[in-house]
Amino acid sequence: MARDVKFVLEDILGAILKIHRYTTGQTFDTFSADEKTVDAVVYNLERIGQSTDQIPRAQRRAQPDVDWEAVAGFHERLDRGAVDHEIVWDMIHNRLPALEHAIQQMISK
Repeated sequence: MARDVKFVLEDILGAILKIHRYTTGQTFDTFSADEKTVDAVVYNLERIGQSTDQIPRAQRRAQPDVDWEAVAGFHERLDRGAVDHEIVWDMIHNRLPALEHAIQQMISK
């Protein structure tokens, strides 16, 4: 694996792990009320979305459990002004687990 791709994958995994640390133990209501956590999570989701474009298409195809278009669209969905906390919460709980697993597999190859 090219060094640059490995760096991108490790950066994505680092952002995912930060999001987990920031949101562990929170409910939707506590998350939504915590402006700093929302900002930190949105920032990391945007980084993830921007970084996925740098993963070669063949590597993304090898991980079909991830909706790569949706992941790449994180930053577009979040970069339009007001943040919908329900969308962010859904991303955290329904999209990130599969992405984390796929990124870990890519790094280990």
